[in-house]
Amino acid sequence: MRLSVVIPAYNEENNIQFLLRSLKKIIEIEEIIVVNDGSGDRTGELAEKEGVKVIHLKKNYGKGYACFEGFKESRGEVVLFLDADIKFKKEDILALITPIFNNEADMTVAGFNKFSGETKGGFGIVKNFARIGLFLFTGRYFHFPLSGQRAVKRVFLKDCKFFSRGYGMEVGLTIEVVKKGGRVKEVLTNMQHEGTKRNLKGFLHRVKQLLDIIVAFAQKMI
Repeated sequence: MRLSVVIPAYNEENNIQFLLRSLKKIIEIEEIIVVNDGSGDRTGELAEKEGVKVIHLKKNYGKGYACFEGFKESRGEVVLFLDADIKFKKEDILALITPIFNNEADMTVAGFNKFSGETKGGFGIVKNFARIGLFLFTGRYFHFPLSGQRAVKRVFLKDCKFFSRGYGMEVGLTIEVVKKGGRVKEVLTNMQHEGTKRNLKGFLHRVKQLLDIIVAFAQKMI
């Protein structure tokens, strides 16, 4: 199976080159696509310097839109979505894609080991809301409902006309795959991800996250 990586990126100039250089060392990856989501810094320029495909959006459309634009341009039978601020080891990527390559899963979702160094700061309200909503839609309990690090077989996305907006993308993808009979497997990794902090900026981020998730659930009810 061919593997494409899609990375939505907004103002990630501090990490984008490190991320791309790490990914280029993994021979299982056939193509890397960065979607520069209207960044106001050098994210797009630095990504281009790494020789990967870069899609430039004129303004900040949000994660779901950016990922869908990247997905449409990808060629792989398996698409791996990664956040631009993620830090990982090769073993983490292999842990995500191996169950799909071995036909043990149709979508894998990365979980974060509590000892991996993930920065925490949220109150868990948004995550628990997402868990409850996903349970109502799928009948399954997911430990990591909002993880943006996930690999999925293209066949389960080919009929999608859009991904749920913004931060509702993850729950939307999970519902879409389960609805089509797909097997979703959560995989514990040592990836590191910067969490939101308990300040005004973090609070506003969680409010937007919650609103996007509500919209995603509402769309799936139609």
